[in-house]
Amino acid sequence: MSTLTNQKVLNKIRKSIVLAVLCLCFANAVYAQGGRCHYNNTDVELLNGKTILKSTKQPVNGLVCDYQHINVEAITKRNPNQQAALLELMQRVVDGSMTIEQIVTFQEFLLKEGLLNVAFEVPYKDGKIEGIRRAYYESGKLMGETPYKDDKVEGVLKVYFETGKLNIETPYKNHKREGYERIYYVTGQLRAQILYKNDEPISGACGDGGALTNAELINWANGGSVSFLCPL
Repeated sequence: MSTLTNQKVLNKIRKSIVLAVLCLCFANAVYAQGGRCHYNNTDVELLNGKTILKSTKQPVNGLVCDYQHINVEAITKRNPNQQAALLELMQRVVDGSMTIEQIVTFQEFLLKEGLLNVAFEVPYKDGKIEGIRRAYYESGKLMGETPYKDDKVEGVLKVYFETGKLNIETPYKNHKREGYERIYYVTGQLRAQILYKNDEPISGACGDGGALTNAELINWANGGSVSFLCPL
């Protein structure tokens, strides 16, 4: 199969996946059967400040996962006949020609075959987040870790490049940024460090020692793009 044909197949798979993932959410019970996860995110809801199970109305205890990612790479490694069959099944999910029972069976197959990847996993204790909340890239590689204690961020939040190298580390105290946040280039070189006090940026500098302006600090602290922060 030519490179161009492979790309067309990949694009078709991606387009089908975007639609299929939306529809797969209707049969949520199967998700928790795929590994260490106890519940899927659609099994729970927020009530009076606590996350509870929809089925029992009891506070959640265990790991809640969100399987938003279908493993595209794994699908493209299948032979053309298997790829075609998977695309046909996804299209049936999209056009509504599958029953709920058939969708559940399809989900079970995707999980068993390693064709579903976790997007988020969140640990709960008595209805509150307790432990490390993890986010993942579509490839299945770790994107970030956020430590929680009693439903509040407490400790060092870490964000990773898809290569596995550290991108950002931010200290939190009682759900507020407190201390030195450090941002790195993909090479591992320090890009910038910013001092926070009570969630407000106090001062900052690029890795080469150049001071950040107040406007740059505020922009970054309010969610600005890292591409504008200490460019190479």
